[in-house]
Order: sequence, then structure tokens, then C-alpha cells
Amino acid sequence: MRSIRLIPASAIALLAVVFGSLAAPNGPQYDDLRSMGMGGTTVAVTTDRTAIFHNPAGLGMLKDAVQISVRPAVVGFDRQLFSDLKILMRNKNAFSNVNDIDTNVMKDLDKIDGQWALLQYMPEITMAKKNLGFGVYSVMPFNARLESGHFIPKLGFKGQRDLVFTWAVGIPLKNKNNFFGISLAYLQRTPLDERITSYSETFSYANDLGNNMLSAFGILDNLAVIQHGAAFSVGFMHNLKGFRIGWDVKDLFAVVGGKMVIPRLDLGCAYYFPKIEKVKIIRNIIISAEASNLIGFEDRTGRYEQFPKKLHAGAEIDLKYLALRGGINQGYPTFGVGVAFGPLKIDYVYYTSEGGYYAGQLPVGPMHVFSLGFEINAGKRRTGPETSSVNEEPAKAEPAPAVEEPPVEEIPPTPETNEGTTAPEAPAQEPQAPAPAPTEQGTGTAE
Repeated sequence: MRSIRLIPASAIALLAVVFGSLAAPNGPQYDDLRSMGMGGTTVAVTTDRTAIFHNPAGLGMLKDAVQISVRPAVVGFDRQLFSDLKILMRNKNAFSNVNDIDTNVMKDLDKIDGQWALLQYMPEITMAKKNLGFGVYSVMPFNARLESGHFIPKLGFKGQRDLVFTWAVGIPLKNKNNFFGISLAYLQRTPLDERITSYSETFSYANDLGNNMLSAFGILDNLAVIQHGAAFSVGFMHNLKGFRIGWDVKDLFAVVGGKMVIPRLDLGCAYYFPKIEKVKIIRNIIISAEASNLIGFEDRTGRYEQFPKKLHAGAEIDLKYLALRGGINQGYPTFGVGVAFGPLKIDYVYYTSEGGYYAGQLPVGPMHVFSLGFEINAGKRRTGPETSSVNEEPAKAEPAPAVEEPPVEEIPPTPETNEGTTAPEAPAQEPQAPAPAPTEQGTGTAE
């Protein structure tokens, strides 16, 4: 295991340069609302079901015996989407008849001309137990924009849908504070490069989007081609007295659509205040920091991303029924809140990510993401070090002090009866005069 932990970063970076020169695609990116609210920190934070996708080593520190989560409604959108839909609805009749397009319509289009609007759908199902997990999730970002055009307005589309099946195992090492993990994933990808609609498509798609935002994903299916792929990832986590360090290499060996995927190296740390967690109303308090995708390149230009873009930091206070989260993601603030009503889980997060190769160049968002789902945690939550999302080495049990028994009064042996049993002790009696000796009798004649 030591050889695995000491993989030189320079060798991985060299592979990334080779892959980057071949225009290699990026692997799928799983984002859950907890990590998004905490500034995008994942690798040293997740010791629950999300460790299946973020860092499989965290499965060795699972807090509950079994965790099952079903989240069918996870939807995100940016502010630009509302502006676009508002103009689409106001000028719906004009889009259905080119003769109705006047100067007022063109003024509305100028306000949003060429600006991308983002709609994202991210459903998931996960099942995890200690050291083992399986999960399925889909990430469907869909981007659309309106363009004024020369004669009629145009619509532009781009996006991608990833459907990912992942199996993961967390392996405790010889030192009980260390955990190693591996995961295998199968991927279906439906990429859609930027496309401008034709004359007839403009009116058809504008009507569909005006009536139902989710029709965007139907457009994605109609215009894209499915690719297949597979990925192998590894991770490590070390825990010591509330301080946790983790790293993982996602897509260590991965192929999508016949092309090798660039590996993703993440390094992170977290502290979870184990003494505070002994308070009954507090489930978790944690602060974290992370440097992600250390060997990553920017998608559009292929340039190496500057280091500030790779930095994340965050914190969470989990009061069992209410969780508050905040952080900094690639230089942008994030905020999240989670509410639990029994198995019903409701989460919200506000965050912005960077689409360029340096922080502040091309912000994506701000995004608003809502999640509604159900989560079942079977089995009692462990007490002591393991309740805090980590598995500290339990203290050795000290031998119980010897209990002094009262001295036992010695009892003199009692005579045994003919049957070999001990006769009961007779009560003490006062001494009496000896009785006269009886006359001897026998079988012979008397003297």
C-alpha cells in the first residue's frame, strides 16, 4: 500500500500533458448539494453514501450501518434562464409568426442576445454500507441562448448528459486510521456541441421551451449521439484525532467514446471537532479545504488551469434536522441549507463556478439548485469516534478494577451420613451428663 500512497505527482502530471495534447475528454463530474454548499470540497469530507463517487476510501468510515438515498428531483438553473423564459413567453406569438416580429421584440432580444442560460438536472440513487457501495446518477447540463440574427431570431444549444453506474469499495489498512478505496464506473455520454437552429427549428423549439423547460432534455436526445465508456478510480483517507487528510485520483484509467480521459487528482483536509459532536443536538461540525483537479486543463482552449481556480474551502454545521453550509468555490462564495423531515430530505444551494482557465475569467452562474428526495439510514448510529464521519482508532479498554470480596468464614467440616451426604448442622445444646453404658447383647449365652 505504501507504493500506492507514494505515487509521484510529477508522473501523473506528465500523463496529463500527454492526454491534454491529444485533446482528451474530461470524465463525469458528480456534484451533490452538500459539497457544493461547502465550496466544492469533497475528498476529505465525504464519509457517507456520496463517498461512492467522491472518494471510495470514505466508505470505510460510514456513520450508519446502511444508507439508501433516492433523489429524483435535483434541478439547477441560473438567473439568465429566468430572463430568457420571460422574454420567450412575452413574445410567444411573435415567434410563431415572423411577420409579428417588430422593433419591440428586437429590443427584448437585445437584452439577452448571445447570453447562455443554463438548466441542469441531476437525479441519483445510492446504496451504501460499511466498506461497500453502489450508485447511479445522471448529470444533464443544457445551455441555450437567443440570438437576434439577420432576419429572424436564432436559438443556440449545447450540453451533455452523463449517465454513470458506479461500484465502490473502501478497504481498511493495517493501521486502523488509514483507508484505501477503489471504484469502477460505466458511463453513457450524450454530448451536444454548440448548434444554431434552422428557420423551422427556431419556432418549434421556442414553443416547446416556452411551454415546458424540461423539453430541453428532449432536444438534447434528438440532436446528440450516445457514447460509452468506463473508468477506474482510487482514493485514500487518513484520520487522526479529528483531523482528516484525503486524496483521490479519479479516472486513473478511463475511456469515453474511444478516447482516453485525463486523470483528476484531488487533495484535501478537514477537521470535525470530535468533542463538540458529543452534544446530542449536534450531528456534525466540520471545516475543510481542498485543491482539486491539480492536473486539469481548461476545456475550450486546452490551457493549464491556474492554481487559484483549483482552490476550495467550506464549513458545515449539522443539527440533525437542519444543516447550514458555506464556503468559497474557485474564488466565488457558496451557501447551502438542508432540512430533514424523517426520511424526506430537502436541500438548496447557491453557488458559482469558473468556466475559464483562471479564477474570475468566465463565471458560470450564480446557480440555484434544489433537491428533493428520500434517505433511509438503517442501524444505530455509532457512538464515540465514529459518530463524527470518521473512524478514529478506539481507545484501548482498561481492565476493570478488582473488586474485593468479603472474607469467607471458615466452616468446620460436618460429619457425613451413611448415604454420603452432609448432615445438616444441629443446633447447639447444653452439655448433659453421660448416659449409663448399655448391657452388651450378642449371639452367645449370657455369663
